Amino acid sequence: MVKKVVAVKSPSTGASDLLGHIRNSLSAFHATELAIANCILLDPVQVSRMNISKLAEHSETSVASVVRFSKTVGYKGFPEFRMALVGEVSRMGQVGIDSSELDSGITVEDSPAEIIRKIFGEFVNHLRVRFNEIVISFTPHPKGMIIYIIFVVS
Repeated sequence: MVKKVVAVKSPSTGASDLLGHIRNSLSAFHATELAIANCILLDPVQVSRMNISKLAEHSETSVASVVRFSKTVGYKGFPEFRMALVGEVSRMGQVGIDSSELDSGITVEDSPAEIIRKIFGEFVNHLRVRFNEIVISFTPHPKGMIIYIIFVVS
């Protein structure tokens, strides 16, 4: 029998107590979920900076296990879980957290197109250091979006 653990929202603020919820659910987790939970609870700041592959490696599990863990604690997937963790860590007042570094300003209200624009915006900001000019064009397509990136080197 598989237990579904759902994140509990605080009625006063609407925010979740993600770390408290994970801590209280430890006895309900399977071995791989427990490994991931322990990594998160031991250093939430470091984990909030990790991508899914790094968390899988750090917890000695797989990417699929991290996705399943994210869903078990009530999120649609790892990106939504990570945003919640970033929010919780920043609410805790942890020093050295730059929210733009962690989530590129992505919110749950953003459309898929807006998320892509924000991610590529961060990507482009990092590339501007290496190239003189970068031109990006987004073109809607029936199956998604076509993104053209032109790098100008002089």
